[in-house]
Amino acid sequence: MRHFPPGAPRRGGQKTGKPPHFPGPAINCNNVHALKGTDNLFLLQLHISYQLLREVVPDTGMVFACNSSADAFHPYGELRRIMRQMLFSYAGARKKTEALRYSYVYELLDILTEQFQVQLEEMGQSRPQRDEARLQEIIRYVNQNFQEEINLSRLAEQMYLSTSSLSRLFKKNMGCYFADFVNRVRLNHAVKELEETEKTVTRSAADCGFSNLAAFNKQFQNAYQMSPSAYRHQA
Repeated sequence: MRHFPPGAPRRGGQKTGKPPHFPGPAINCNNVHALKGTDNLFLLQLHISYQLLREVVPDTGMVFACNSSADAFHPYGELRRIMRQMLFSYAGARKKTEALRYSYVYELLDILTEQFQVQLEEMGQSRPQRDEARLQEIIRYVNQNFQEEINLSRLAEQMYLSTSSLSRLFKKNMGCYFADFVNRVRLNHAVKELEETEKTVTRSAADCGFSNLAAFNKQFQNAYQMSPSAYRHQA
């Protein structure tokens, strides 16, 4: 399995031989937006991990405000240049190390921090809007890291919230406890593995983030009123 640096885009399609051109907008994912274009529309979505952001951006009340379709004063050309180079690094000749790609990620973060960082209050976000943005980030984090150990206190620290505040925020808005949501996500992936692969139950449990087989069997039994083996047999 090939490993990508934090914030790296995923590549699809064939090698192009030259960097693609990005004439369109650069938009923060928290901005409500829609895209419409021809069959040749090229979309690049970049996710930057909490861990990397925490290292680079220490201010807890800051966000990146990016919307090139409505803002003509910030250097969006620089963002597009770096993203072209990122994408080309995957479409071109294979590198021996990820050093060059890491440099693109850090250069991008430097520009975002210096040129696009603003206080939440400057964006006019209300408390419910900030809570919704945090929830979306939490959900995205769980979906992308369900195979790893997910610790509520560690996640709260990465998001600059206390553990109790994060727990209350999640329970109030999602109607369930954080640990229950994590187990639900892991179970959903485990069910797919039981249905679509020939992995052993023990292997599926480990690959979906469960600490041991007993914990997996207990969660599965509570959710589906049968054991994983019985579920696979009837699937």
